[in-house]
Amino acid sequence: MSLWTPRKLGEQAGLSDRHIRRLIMSGVIKAQKLGNTWAIDDDEAQRFIKERKADESDIQQKERDSV
Repeated sequence: MSLWTPRKLGEQAGLSDRHIRRLIMSGVIKAQKLGNTWAIDDDEAQRFIKERKADESDIQQKERDSV
């Protein structure tokens, strides 16, 4: 089982680690607190990245359609 930090997930998703921590605190990303840092399960990190890419693709398509 691989664990991700907010920094690693942020780098992969194109977001700041601070924003990732906000998403964790709001419940958008499931994570566990280990000591002073958050640990994100690999499956959860992959789910979030996949959803983010799908959302970006939808936005780009809508922008193309509106032109």
